[in-house]
Amino acid sequence: MRPGIRRGVAGAVQLVAALAALATGTAQAPARRPFSLDDLARIRHVSDPQISPDGAWVSYTVTTTDTARDRTQSDVWMTSWDGTRTVQ
Repeated sequence: MRPGIRRGVAGAVQLVAALAALATGTAQAPARRPFSLDDLARIRHVSDPQISPDGAWVSYTVTTTDTARDRTQSDVWMTSWDGTRTVQ
């Protein structure tokens, strides 16, 4: 992989991680308490960042756990490169 592309992918991964932290409210530390299974089910898994051919968007997959139906749900999200727009 060329250095420029590698740097772009690394930047996209960092952007996705920051957006996921903001979306899940993990930017502020909650009060200290023991970690529970419910906490584990609320963790959102962000994966597979992809940069659009024109470089204007980053798409990524967000997987959540639905404990009521005992299954996972995956959705594709897109965020503009400058972070001003996000769509599911």
